[in-house]
Amino acid sequence: MIAGNLLCAEPPPPPPNISKLESEATDGAADPTTFNVRKMLERHRTRADCAACHSLVDSYGLALERYDGVGLSRSSYSDGSAIDVAVTLPDGRSFQGLDGLADVVSSDPRFGACLARKLLTYGLGRTLTSSDEPHLARALGAWLSPGKTPSIRRLIQALVATEAFRYRRGGK
Repeated sequence: MIAGNLLCAEPPPPPPNISKLESEATDGAADPTTFNVRKMLERHRTRADCAACHSLVDSYGLALERYDGVGLSRSSYSDGSAIDVAVTLPDGRSFQGLDGLADVVSSDPRFGACLARKLLTYGLGRTLTSSDEPHLARALGAWLSPGKTPSIRRLIQALVATEAFRYRRGGK
């Protein structure tokens, strides 16, 4: 989710006919909500057919492991093992938890461009086309101009000022 939606670096789909991660991690013998996710993913990354993609995306999820599936804070798994939110990205950068993840994502050069692309897509109500790219580039230039602090407000103002937005057409 983070790689695809915040950095526009969507991982490729998994290869066909791979086993489910839960059954592989627990050998089908335990409730999948009780296992240590870090250990499960480390085991999973040892598979050559999975490692290339999982090395890119697992760190983002592991940084958020202090939150369960509905966002409640936790410090250990159901089996009692402590949750470790320290991660290292493939490029060597290390961080811990939500604050570290926010810093890493917001400082990634892909983040601003991805945010602008997602907001313009939403604002236009359609997929972007090649004819939208110059408008997006101008909006990004205005938003990220030297000497000005980028803010969501300024980005939205730059996007709604584009011809792509001002002359958009509704449709069904």
